[in-house]
Amino acid sequence: MGADENAWTTCTTPDNVISFNQYLSTSLTTGVFGAIMVGIAIAAGDPLCIAFAALATAIVWILIYCDWWLNWRLVCLGDGSPVSVVGMVINIEPPSDKSWPNSLDSDYSLNLMLPNSHFGDSQATVWGSAPFGHLMAENPTTASHGLLFTGNEATDKQTGKSCEALHVELEGASIHDLQLVNTLALIAALAALALCLSGIGIVVAIILAALAFLAFLFSSIFSSSDTADPSDAGLPSVETNDASGKGAHIVGVTGRWVYDAGHIHDSYHEGHNELHPVQQAQILGTWDGDWPLNIDDIIRDYQTGIANSRSPLTQDRQSRPESQWKIHPLIDGCRRADEPPSDTPPDIK
Repeated sequence: MGADENAWTTCTTPDNVISFNQYLSTSLTTGVFGAIMVGIAIAAGDPLCIAFAALATAIVWILIYCDWWLNWRLVCLGDGSPVSVVGMVINIEPPSDKSWPNSLDSDYSLNLMLPNSHFGDSQATVWGSAPFGHLMAENPTTASHGLLFTGNEATDKQTGKSCEALHVELEGASIHDLQLVNTLALIAALAALALCLSGIGIVVAIILAALAFLAFLFSSIFSSSDTADPSDAGLPSVETNDASGKGAHIVGVTGRWVYDAGHIHDSYHEGHNELHPVQQAQILGTWDGDWPLNIDDIIRDYQTGIANSRSPLTQDRQSRPESQWKIHPLIDGCRRADEPPSDTPPDIK
């Protein structure tokens, strides 16, 4: 099993989803702050102070957007417990395929066809399939709040065949990094503005403002380099089908079940359920054109393994000193609490 991946996002309730475009809502919220800051600077009568206020306002825009992205974009579904599925990789969406500023979304995504689904099946057929179709269907949690739901169709780029798919995302840290750097930049910008308004320490104010501007500029350009990778969740690689429609990995994936409201107001104008973030993943087989005859056994074994790895008994055993070795228990010196120390360790075989 792959190790848990870092999760930079949280999920929220559907009543917290903004009712209009996130860029507009961010700008409106920022405008209140900006009007106050610039108004104060104008009252002081110093053009330099106005520039510092404008810089602080621009940084606040970034921070409000980052907060939306990380905390108010994803809607929690189910009871909050991780969900484990098995699926065939239809296609991948790596961060390297994105250009700036879309590259600030540094998540690595997979689209999975789930068992008992096939290319060409209708949405209704897939959503009604067992055992995982309900994960892709519109959920009462979001339907009751009128959130747009379109589902998620994915296309095999080699064969051109399409199917309703479960979107799963491994999280990159770019937006988190952007938020962290700009939090520090805002502190510097506000300190510069305060010094400017006080009329003392102008040189220090200019230096602080310059540092804030550089942090704001370079974080916006270079944060996108902190990308997710399949190995983050335990996948050494991810294979899709070749031109014959075979060769894709069948994977087991465990993650948080959510609705993504990130595209309901932008040019994509879509909404769907997904696993986000992926916490664990494992290669379970290779697609040969149809589901393996023992797919039910594969699903059961994967879900049982995940459940066992997360059980309190397993976690207790993993936390014991004898389980904390890195190279080898004898080399690292780890032993049970009730085991007396030995001056002469046994031979390592």
